[in-house]
Amino acid sequence: MSEADASSAEAARSGRPGPVRGLLAASIEAAATRLELVTVEVELHLLETVRVVLWALAAMLCALAALAFALVTLIAALWDTHRMLGLVTGALSFAVLTVVCTLLGARAFRNRPGLLSGTLAELDADHRRTRGAP
Repeated sequence: MSEADASSAEAARSGRPGPVRGLLAASIEAAATRLELVTVEVELHLLETVRVVLWALAAMLCALAALAFALVTLIAALWDTHRMLGLVTGALSFAVLTVVCTLLGARAFRNRPGLLSGTLAELDADHRRTRGAP
């Protein structure tokens, strides 16, 4: 029996993992951690996407409502001047809501991080650590 076999047999009896098993265990643990990070980032990215889509939908609905009020205002302009104040106010309200929803949706779209940016940063940090850089 060689000296290496004797030391690995002794390590197995003492309950300590050998260097290869330790390296494999650390690699599996690091991969599991990174996989968890990937799932969290994908979930956050999907939630941000849903939020942006909802704001865009709200902006489109408000724009359509503003258009409808504007058309009703045009028709009412030919009738009586007392109805104009209510219709113009309604049209302006929806126009303002359209602008607000559009701005909120655009801000949410601009401020969201890239997909898997945290995972890529962690992998880059792991790569630097394995090369000995801080």
